[in-house]
Amino acid sequence: MYRAYTGERACLEWEQQQPDLVIIDPTLKDMDGLVLCREMRARHDALVLIVTDSKDVQDEIRCLESGADDYLRKPFFPAQFLARMRAV
Repeated sequence: MYRAYTGERACLEWEQQQPDLVIIDPTLKDMDGLVLCREMRARHDALVLIVTDSKDVQDEIRCLESGADDYLRKPFFPAQFLARMRAV
């Protein structure tokens, strides 16, 4: 498992590690997580799970339209998270 707390680091890790699954919180410090999702999905076909505390349905729609495979709202139970990871 690799972690990145900035968009720049996330791009670097994504390129180097070529993961099968990427979990993104769209509130990165240095870039919009949806921009990261779109850019990296254009180059890689890893599955993307968005995890966020947003309650706005429009945010969910934007995430899915930006290339995310699934969307999970915080707070959640660990079993929910694992089920989503297995599903995507």
